[in-house]
Amino acid sequence: MNKRGQAPVSTADRSGDDAELGMSDNETRQYSFLKVVRALANPTDLRAQKDAAFEIECSHVAAERAGKDAQGIIVPQDVLKRAINPGSSAGNLIATDLHSQSFIDVLLNRSVLLKLCTSLNGLVGNVDIPRQTAGATGYWVDDDEDMTASELTFDKITLSPKTVGAMVEITRRQLQQSSLDMESMVRRDIARQLALTLDKAGLYGTGTANQPRGVANTSGINAVTFAAAGKPTFLETVAMESEIAADNADVNSMRYLFNARMRGHFRSTEKFSSSNGQTIWEPGNTVNGYSVDVTNQITDGEILFGNWSDLICGMWGGLDLTVDPYTHSQKGRVRIVAFEDVDFAVRHVESFCRGKAA
Repeated sequence: MNKRGQAPVSTADRSGDDAELGMSDNETRQYSFLKVVRALANPTDLRAQKDAAFEIECSHVAAERAGKDAQGIIVPQDVLKRAINPGSSAGNLIATDLHSQSFIDVLLNRSVLLKLCTSLNGLVGNVDIPRQTAGATGYWVDDDEDMTASELTFDKITLSPKTVGAMVEITRRQLQQSSLDMESMVRRDIARQLALTLDKAGLYGTGTANQPRGVANTSGINAVTFAAAGKPTFLETVAMESEIAADNADVNSMRYLFNARMRGHFRSTEKFSSSNGQTIWEPGNTVNGYSVDVTNQITDGEILFGNWSDLICGMWGGLDLTVDPYTHSQKGRVRIVAFEDVDFAVRHVESFCRGKAA
């Protein structure tokens, strides 16, 4: 275990994901966003630089692994993963005694996609992933008859970095705090905003205007049209499963994604007129026997269903953190700007189905 002020061991001494430093739980806990902010906001303050020596060294190692230069400081993925958790934000944070149980939560959509998709971390440059599109073909032949030749065919899916940014501001007095609650709040606020933006892109990204292309806008995925807008029947949810199964892409780990209004509809709608009150929403929080994630990131009236591990999220290095102490210098407020390079790609379009009204 490393002491405060020492970076995690070098890349030669670690095995595993190239995007992560292999930091222990204790190391990710002691990593301080606030010390990074103070060091970046006060580059001539030797004490601030010394206090952030551990974080700065982590940034150097992360930059080396990512093969890129940071605009400010690169926050390792280890720290970000720990930060992306539900939590509370600031109500009144400046007090002699800070009570985390009194903080007022910001009402944000629930982020679900990053825990479901397949992550490829530590990428460098554009990445092509080969994909088999057709296999060998079998034939019936007569005795001593030549067999017709068949070939395996392949194409590729490409990941190229798209930059997502998030911005938060903290006051001078907040920056002066050394509370663990304040540190946690700053981490969470940055990580949650990025996670929600990435979620939305993975679901509905247009593939234009510097956005990744999301599942819903990927050409070739299965589709089921609901007869009534926002009120699909049980048979229509089963049809979504059937479309994927017909393409041989069904697996037991498939899940439905829809928003809270759709959940309300399913909880109040019978499967069939003769089902004796059995609703589409089943005991155990399932629909059609499959798990469900409810998030208001999904558009009203829509359902997305599929094998979410067939959605690939590529990440290039860690979080690039810069600090702007000048824009609001009259107030002493500091602006924190974070950038992350990411992209999404669907491994098999057959693995997904989008349900909505015409």
